[in-house]
Formats: sequence, C-alpha cells, structure tokens
Amino acid sequence: MITQICGLPRSRTAWLATFLSLNPRAIVAHELAATEVRWREAIDAVVRSLPSSKAHRHLVDVSTYGQYPAAYIQGSRFIWLAQDPEESRKRSMAAVGYDPGPLEELEKRGRGRFLALQLLGNDRGRTWEVKDLSKPGVLAVIWDFCFPPGEDGTVEPFPYERVGLFCAMKIERMHPAETFSREVGERLAAQLLGGDDD
Repeated sequence: MITQICGLPRSRTAWLATFLSLNPRAIVAHELAATEVRWREAIDAVVRSLPSSKAHRHLVDVSTYGQYPAAYIQGSRFIWLAQDPEESRKRSMAAVGYDPGPLEELEKRGRGRFLALQLLGNDRGRTWEVKDLSKPGVLAVIWDFCFPPGEDGTVEPFPYERVGLFCAMKIERMHPAETFSREVGERLAAQLLGGDDD
C-alpha cells in the first residue's frame, strides 16, 4: 500500500513521518526531494520493490510538495494535513529565515487533490487538521488508513503503548534552513513545475 501525506511547511510532517515509521513493515520517507536530487527515481524504485519484498508492505511519502502532479505516485492514497497558510508562513519564516512563497497556492492544490480523490468515491483521499494530530484517536485512524489489512488479512497493530509518548514530543527536521535553502527551493520548483499547466 502506498500513501502520500502532504501539508504546508511546518505542518508536523516530520513528526507524523516519525510516528508512522514505528511500523517495521513500512518504508517512510520525509521530504525526500529536499535531500535527494533524484528523489523521483528513489521513490519509483521502492514502489517497484514492494510487491516482492518480504520485509516491507507499505510506502508512506510525507512531504510539502506531494500535491503537485509531478510528485504524484500512481495509485497512492492521499492525506492532506490542513493548516492556515498564514500560520505556516510565520512558522516557516522563523525556521528558515525567508518567506516560503505562495502558500495559498499550495493549500489550494492540496485540498484540490483531496477533493478529486473524494469524488472518485473509493476512500483514497482523507484530510485532517494539523492541530488534531496529537489526538490518539485521530492517529489510530491515520494509521489504519496508511496500513490497511493485507490480502492475507495481516493487520499492522497500532502502537497504543507509544502513542502517548509521541503526542507529548516535539519532533521537527533538524537544520531546516539548510535542508530547505533557496537553492533547494529553486531546484524543486524546476522539477515540480516543469510542464505543469494547471
């Protein structure tokens, strides 16, 4: 099963990726495109390996750019983490030292992808408010959405004994100003917007 989780910058994506990586049968990537120039090839290689993998059954790609068509993973489920763009802008400027740009456009694309999947009616798109991520019940639903039972009925158990600890933790990407430098932003813009007409 492949799930993409997206949100605006500083929307607890690192925290959620860390929590979901508690599943030993999942490969969880966080902001892979910010650290890997050939991120698309890396994701595609994992997707190709999943059907034959004995160790892993799931891929979860958590990012702030998965709402762009160039970053879509074919057949994936999608979660949009909703947050006020102005709140994201303030937190981003404090973390990286510059204005992250048109967050309203990112928010519009994220909600648009979620709504398009909802219209398909096959339970492939969900959305949650960022402020609700510290609620154990919300995390349990997200866990079940990302890790549905396998064809053989195998269930990935929710880590109830750890959820309280995680809800009390502040987990963020270290050195965000380096990871999300202007140069990285320009490279990502070229990769994600090249030929994007919408």
